[in-house]
Amino acid sequence: MSEIKITDETTTIPEGAKKPQDRKPKVDKDGSRTITIRGLTVTVPLEVMDDFELLDDLNSMDNDEPQALPSILRRVLGREHFKEAMKILRDPETGRVSITDGAEFVGELFKALDPNS
Repeated sequence: MSEIKITDETTTIPEGAKKPQDRKPKVDKDGSRTITIRGLTVTVPLEVMDDFELLDDLNSMDNDEPQALPSILRRVLGREHFKEAMKILRDPETGRVSITDGAEFVGELFKALDPNS
């Protein structure tokens, strides 16, 4: 069996060495991010996150007010993609979108937009 030797030496990274970028989410050249959630592929301009009213809706979520979820989803996805998301989430038997499914979808959306948060 070989013996492991621990030393105080450190590895010096050469100046100008490229740093791995694999943990950064891919941002398109136009400042948007293309993501796919539950089969829905959307391109979200990151400027949509710089929205005072969205901030207010997110604050409502922090205060346990789930009625802000549809507004959050509509603001981030836009009206057309919001309708597509509702089709994906709609229960074919009841014709409704459950609050749980909607909340999970919003969570998946924000995780996809900023996976390192």
